[in-house]
This record gives sequence, structure tokens and C-alpha cells, in this order.
Amino acid sequence: MQVTSSSLRREVRHAAPFLALALLVWVAGVGAARWRGAAPGAALAGWQKSYLELPEAQQRLYRAIREGIYDAENVRAETKVWPEAARLADEGVPPFAPDGLSPSLTWRTARQGPYVNYLGEGDGQRWLILFIEPDPKALKTPGEAAPPVDEEHHTLPDGTALHVTVWTQSSTEPPPRGVLAFPVAEGWTQVLSPRPP
Repeated sequence: MQVTSSSLRREVRHAAPFLALALLVWVAGVGAARWRGAAPGAALAGWQKSYLELPEAQQRLYRAIREGIYDAENVRAETKVWPEAARLADEGVPPFAPDGLSPSLTWRTARQGPYVNYLGEGDGQRWLILFIEPDPKALKTPGEAAPPVDEEHHTLPDGTALHVTVWTQSSTEPPPRGVLAFPVAEGWTQVLSPRPP
């Protein structure tokens, strides 16, 4: 039996809606999985850990870090400059200012290009808040979608998109030299908040 081009077109026309529906369901599933993030018990990469796996005092510190991230972003949005850790401590912003419940850390700020580091050390641990802010001269391509809004992606009121991650490592490791841009290569572990399934 020979297949003619018209019968092939007819078969493709009949199959196209089913293929489109299958593609739509797959895209929706991938999108939902990315939106939810890592569910409790979900497999994380080897360099990632749920904050719930940390000791209780470090869990409190992690929650204070997540709060402090928004305070630092608010100052950056108002002043166009990332605040020094000392300024945030003077203003009583956790985790930069001690709260009596979480381990007390000594914080410093470092910047290089699009990378901003807030590095805290104390109680046998180091903590890193890594902001990656794109060059303001870098324009979006026409029709480029806005970045997602989740634990690792924030957008300032002026539209500046930020990539935000939290990392930890034992202070027995060699101290970082300069600004960390790729912490996993230096033996750091990314700490994440679990999401409901």
C-alpha cells in the first residue's frame, strides 16, 4: 500500500490535536514541578540540603537569613546600593544583628561585578547569602518572559531580577578568598526550604 501525501496530511491533521494536548499536559507538569520546588523527601542534588535537616538553632538562623534577604533587597531598592552587613546589624536586621536564639555570626559584605556576598561565620559554621544581579545595561530580548518568583528568584520594584541562594559549610574548610560566584565548586552546600507536594 502506498501512502499519498494527501492521506499523510490527513493522518497528521487528525493526530495533531492529540499531540498538542500531550505536549500541553507535559509542559504544565514540568511548570508545576518547577513552581513547587523541592517537596519534602524529594531528591535534591548532592550539593543541596533541606533546612529541616539542620540542627534546630541553625534552622532558626536559616529563617532569620531568609528574612534578612528581604531587608537587604529593600535597602538596595531604595538606595540602588547593596547595604553593608554592618549597617544591617546596626539597624537590628536579623541575622546580621544577634537575636539571642540563633548562633551569633560575624558578617562581612563583598562585591564583584554582578556578585554580592554576605558571609557570616561563627559557631563552627559559615553562611553565605549570594545575590547575583545582572548588569543593568544588559537588556532583555523582546518577548522574554519575566523571571519566576520563587525562593531563588526575586524581582526588585524597579524590575531588576535577582538570583538569590543561601549556602553553608563548616568553618573547618579553608576560608573563601574573594567573592564567591559558584559556591558549589568551593565545597559549599545550598540550603533550601521544602515546599508542600
